[in-house]
Amino acid sequence: MASKKIETKTRRVIGHKFGRGLLDSFSADKACELLISTEKAHPGEREVVFAGFCYWVLAPLDKTGIRRAMNILALRGLSATAQRHTKREGSVFQGDISFARDLTYRPLRDMMFGAQTPTEVALGTISRRAHRKLVKEREVDVRRLVVMMKVLDWAKAQHDQDPKQYLGPTAKRGSEAAARLLNLSDRLVQESWLPMRRSCALLYAAALVETDDGFTLLDHMLSDSALHKTHRQYLRSWFGYARSITDDIIGVMSFDHNVRSAMPNLKGIAKLNRRTPTMSGNEPQIIAEEFRRKRPLKA
Repeated sequence: MASKKIETKTRRVIGHKFGRGLLDSFSADKACELLISTEKAHPGEREVVFAGFCYWVLAPLDKTGIRRAMNILALRGLSATAQRHTKREGSVFQGDISFARDLTYRPLRDMMFGAQTPTEVALGTISRRAHRKLVKEREVDVRRLVVMMKVLDWAKAQHDQDPKQYLGPTAKRGSEAAARLLNLSDRLVQESWLPMRRSCALLYAAALVETDDGFTLLDHMLSDSALHKTHRQYLRSWFGYARSITDDIIGVMSFDHNVRSAMPNLKGIAKLNRRTPTMSGNEPQIIAEEFRRKRPLKA
């Protein structure tokens, strides 16, 4: 009788933002809404969504990777019991079965796995070490994009100060300037930019958020050490910077409808102003050459 009451109550509260399709219908928009809200969520829901969202920022087109990030966090990161029973990295361990039996996470399990048991899912899930290696492989593209966004940020500040002399931010000029700074071909920068246009504001914002340990939130994301319980205190700063970047830079650039519609809606987030990025050496000259008008506008 007791188990039936628990089951009835569980079914009544399932589906905070994602319903029963958390893994299959992941939405960055809904993830933002859930992570920033003060509404009650299912135990473990924000932790799992945060893991998927961080991976989405690094690779918004990699649906398999987003799913994998949430699977690994649920199966091998949520339950303290799971951690105590870990036998070796990458194995299907007793903790997975403990997670399967833990009533605390029953609503989350239903949302993620449906009729499948976590142990069945774990059999097809790679180890956390292997996942971290795949995340690390994103670093080259991510760091290139940060340089490009920094270029666009600096160029926008120059345009705002002197619009007669400087053009506004565009992807073409931004990639060409970043390529010169990085001593790369423009094609390589474009190859990094195109798949991550949807998440560029949040990715650059993560590079601006400094954590208490002297790293940035982006550093933690790239080392797969970003956790909701540890880094939730930075969410408002992260989203606040992303909102200002979206308004000031992304909002004045040209994107096709499919790309812009895939960007999370941050209009309800309080805008957090950022400093103009510091450039050194000949960097200002290189960027200025790309964004300076050939014929300054007349007064």
